[in-house]
Amino acid sequence: MEAHIVGAGIAGFSAARALRKLNYKVTIWEKENLPCVYASSRNAAIMRTYECDPEISKLVKRNYVLLKELGWAGQSMLDQRGLFIRPMEIDYYESSFLKKHPQMTELKSEKKEITLESGINLAGQFIPGNGVIDIHAMQAWFQEELRNTGVAINYNSEVSNIQSADERLTGFGLANGEDVRVNNNDLFVMCGGSWSAQIFKDNNLWAPPLFAHKRHLYFIKGPKPPAADSPVIWDERNDIYFRPEGEGYLATHCDQRETDPDDYNSDELETDRFLSAITSVYPFFKEYYISKYWACLRTFTLDNLPVVGFDPRLSNALWYCGFGGRGMSMALSASEYLENQIASGNLSSDFENPLNPGRFL
Repeated sequence: MEAHIVGAGIAGFSAARALRKLNYKVTIWEKENLPCVYASSRNAAIMRTYECDPEISKLVKRNYVLLKELGWAGQSMLDQRGLFIRPMEIDYYESSFLKKHPQMTELKSEKKEITLESGINLAGQFIPGNGVIDIHAMQAWFQEELRNTGVAINYNSEVSNIQSADERLTGFGLANGEDVRVNNNDLFVMCGGSWSAQIFKDNNLWAPPLFAHKRHLYFIKGPKPPAADSPVIWDERNDIYFRPEGEGYLATHCDQRETDPDDYNSDELETDRFLSAITSVYPFFKEYYISKYWACLRTFTLDNLPVVGFDPRLSNALWYCGFGGRGMSMALSASEYLENQIASGNLSSDFENPLNPGRFL
């Protein structure tokens, strides 16, 4: 049995790991010449386990547990400097999680007041076990794990068309003209992020509602670098977050605009909005300047939950995308849903798998 995975980002790597556990021969098809080129390397890489949506909360907390059980790749994968959040809503799942995992005290949120270096006082919730994920360390860990289990990664291999017959995906074509056959017992897993739906639609096939949203991130520098123990600040009440990054901060005003799946162009007009937003709430940033900035894409569904599971029209095709920029924070835990669906022969219900793509039919 062989599984063909489209996309060599964190989602694709997580899916590949799950399929190898089920003894599939796994091949990843990646259109670029490197892994993790897009969403996996352009987002803010914040490990945040405090979430008001119960399904998202379950996923991110379970993901943390899995990564901790794996030893955080020698402790190099997460900088646990803590997350200070001013939330709009309460994470109601947290207490249930802590009852099941009483040893995970580092994920217990606590009311706290902090004083920023500028003298600004903030009241909110502090989660000591959260922080910043080292993207390169996570990527390197996945690559070594997959290499050791025999997963093949084909770069410069863009999937350009899908072939189907009799409610099965029978093959796919590459941009270089090569055709790849998908046999009766094989699987095809779409992990291509914002491009995933378009490939299916271009071939007149059903696809779940996936929408790419653009967000801008800014690296700002000022009179002095952040303190060594500065936490990540996530101010939901003002739609701003910033975290220490080297000699400065990585920050955003949480802009979100629907766009094309391949639109990574930065909008210069957004810079003025960012500066106005962040300095109006945190005036000390008036002394900082923008060193560089870029745009990232986050792919969402209509209900903001990922799509994980079998395609409702093609019996051997699966979806594994729509993580909304949280791939590093929940792809491993979501892969358990993927693994369970495949192992059960697509017999699990929407109640057992709330991420099922068929919920959008």
